[in-house]
Amino acid sequence: MVGRRQETGDVRTLVGTERLITLIGSGGVGKTRVALQVARSARRTFSDGAWFVELGSVRDPALVAQVVVDTLKIPDSSARDPRTVLIDFLRERQVLLVLDNCEHLLVDIATMVDAVLRAVPGAHVLATSRQPLGVPGEATYRVAPLAVPDMDPASEAADVSGFAAVELFATRARGALGEFEVDSSNHHDVVRLCAKLEGIPLALELAASRLKVMTVEDLLQRLDDRFLLLKGTSSVGVPRHQTMIAAVAWSHDLCTPEEQLLWRRASVFTGTFSLAAAEDVCSGGELAREQVLEVLLGLVEKSVVINEQRSGKMRFRMLETIRDFGADRLVETSETEELQAAHAAWTSALLDEATAAWFGDRQAEWTVELRLEQANIRAALDYCADQSEHARTGLKMAGACWFLWVACGYLSEGRLWLERLLAATPESSPERALALATTAYVSVLQGDSARGALAAAECEQIANDLAEPVVAARGVHMRALCAFLGNEPEQAEALFRRASSLYAEAEAPEQWQLTLLAQYAMHVLRSDVSGAAGMFREVEAACERYGEKWVMSYALWGRGLADFHAENYDEAETLLLRSVELKRPFHDITGLALSFDVLAWVLAAKGEATRAARIVGAASALWSTFGADLFGTEFFKMMRARCEGAARDALGSATYEDEVRRGAVATLDETLRLLLDDEPSGSGSAHKAVDSLLTKREREVARLVADGLTNQEIADRLVISPRTAEGHVENVLRKLDFRSRTQIASWVASSADDAHV
Repeated sequence: MVGRRQETGDVRTLVGTERLITLIGSGGVGKTRVALQVARSARRTFSDGAWFVELGSVRDPALVAQVVVDTLKIPDSSARDPRTVLIDFLRERQVLLVLDNCEHLLVDIATMVDAVLRAVPGAHVLATSRQPLGVPGEATYRVAPLAVPDMDPASEAADVSGFAAVELFATRARGALGEFEVDSSNHHDVVRLCAKLEGIPLALELAASRLKVMTVEDLLQRLDDRFLLLKGTSSVGVPRHQTMIAAVAWSHDLCTPEEQLLWRRASVFTGTFSLAAAEDVCSGGELAREQVLEVLLGLVEKSVVINEQRSGKMRFRMLETIRDFGADRLVETSETEELQAAHAAWTSALLDEATAAWFGDRQAEWTVELRLEQANIRAALDYCADQSEHARTGLKMAGACWFLWVACGYLSEGRLWLERLLAATPESSPERALALATTAYVSVLQGDSARGALAAAECEQIANDLAEPVVAARGVHMRALCAFLGNEPEQAEALFRRASSLYAEAEAPEQWQLTLLAQYAMHVLRSDVSGAAGMFREVEAACERYGEKWVMSYALWGRGLADFHAENYDEAETLLLRSVELKRPFHDITGLALSFDVLAWVLAAKGEATRAARIVGAASALWSTFGADLFGTEFFKMMRARCEGAARDALGSATYEDEVRRGAVATLDETLRLLLDDEPSGSGSAHKAVDSLLTKREREVARLVADGLTNQEIADRLVISPRTAEGHVENVLRKLDFRSRTQIASWVASSADDAHV
């Protein structure tokens, strides 16, 4: 951040007095940076913090509120309108929402903001846009370009160095060259350049990036040529917009033909993208795949593309102004349709790979990968939904990646895409049958058993007509789940058994058979706890063979519930903490609600009334996002009532209710930290839960790391390859969320201390 002290001070003052402030200004003028700076300084003013929501990548108006819900990590699994979910979550909170890049969906964003501000007294909004939102009570603040000194021929270098535009150019020039000073030899040219670019920060940064290959005087000459070329064209708008267009176009002119090609092709990505994605989508013709890396790095050096680490992975992105320019060039070359189709094909291949690998030991990694690509998945599904010739591809994507919607926490968004694509492709097909099965799964978890049952029945009918036995079995499976969660136990039992037979006859993938068994065991818990426990052990053993974690978390939950019923409370707590820990990489609200509830029962039975009440509150908050609390089952409700009674008696009604409220308003991350990062007093259960995440071999490797052995020495000791040893060490680091071998050593020492206790 260079300059902007006055602006940030002014806006910071407005945030304290106004509930909606919109920073307006042309593209590249620095609205986002000012908003971020203000949010950082103001966040402590709001008890529930400040949240930055990037809306520039959103193209479907129906997703505006959903993206805000996702950014705030609001747990929700219902079929409610995302705007209602957002308002209900914020209603008792004090929060600053920073909504960035609003101009392309102005009406939809304005409607959402107006609804939030009317319903939530503690909500404040700081928006960035090229024009006001038009919401009643809106205060606008125009972000002007950086100050530029007058071009006085008699001026000295010292006279101009304090101006923000000159300071920004010099700072970015030093970043490009290593060293750069505004002195008597160049200050007149620097001032002329800053004036020519009207102090627009993005334009100045683009110019500074070129100093590796030309002087300031050269930059001026090239820029003058571009302005003459642009003068009199129709792509002007207001003068300052023309300046920005000229600056970006000039930067485009200075790129190599390969860089220009990649610039316009990469504009097809939404949000961020990876190098591998750029290689797959953007290569071809005049740009060979092996050239993409070098060309992409060239665009990074020229400040056209930004590189950044996200979730431990290198990602690339373009500012909206830069991306829009590339998209315009793509249209001019008539490549838009070809590139959008290539982007959709790449997304489809990505989801195919994720589907094939999901039932295995890379689920957590795929969860991260799919979240990083969520904006691109949205763009591809949107394209397919609007293009009849690609609609079946979109339907296949939305139907096959059921785990993205169910396990990774995008139930509402998944329902939106599934219903939209089903409406676009009404004819019978294997893709439609698959999508209907996933629609049933998503719907029933949202509490909409009626829609789930209809979708499952249609899935079964189409699959039978088309001789797709595995998909037909999934239809019956989903009908069983709908019956179970719809409180029709006898029908559920019959359907579960039929689905199991159909899966076996069709030789279906084991992941579906195990998912069925886990859900059937949940059903059996109503009447046969020991029988259900045996089924859960069977599921756990199979998951262990594959390294699968998501289904295993349900098996551990079921075993924990069985041990609770048998009054083995310590073992039940350990199993339930393991279940929660396994769910941590995902966003599985269904599973977390179940685990929290049973864990609260266990804690109450152990006499830990305060923690039990807190977790009851957290579980209730999650259940409120479903259609029915505890799925409406009397078996579960009876257990919770017993837990609540014990905790209330121990604490007194007032204290109990206060602790429940504290648990209900805590964020999901706060609850997870409470459970997993703090050990229960005197039990060591949390440590046991984490330790149990490691396989026997991984625990052995962890002890050898603690002894100071290198990967090669570990390989020699265990008679395995160095690469295998390295893989085990990486698994230990990942599972324990550590960053160094020293942390492993400390953890092993802590384990030994626990053993002595």
